[in-house]
Amino acid sequence: MLDTARLEGVASLRLAHTLLSILGHSWVHLEPSRPASRLPRSLALPWTRVASRLGLPPVVVHSTISLSNWRRLSDEQGLTLDNVTTIFSFDSSRDLEVRYSLKYLICSDRIVFL
Repeated sequence: MLDTARLEGVASLRLAHTLLSILGHSWVHLEPSRPASRLPRSLALPWTRVASRLGLPPVVVHSTISLSNWRRLSDEQGLTLDNVTTIFSFDSSRDLEVRYSLKYLICSDRIVFL
């Protein structure tokens, strides 16, 4: 089982929350017609412990799935949609990656809407 006490700093906790949220939601919806009613203990306990330390619920939330779940593809380039990618995602599609990245770029004032 994941020892959440070893996670230090908000950034590590947010990434852990994101990964555990994706795993938890994926477990529940593995069979969409029959969602799971329970999570395995090895997933539920670390997820609730990390969420508690962050003051968040153990569900996918905007602050972890979008705002702290990104990285630059190149350090030499600026923060643009072409140079930002997600660290964890529900799938490997560029559409979902762009959806999360856009939220980050908008919140960081990198994209201006007229």
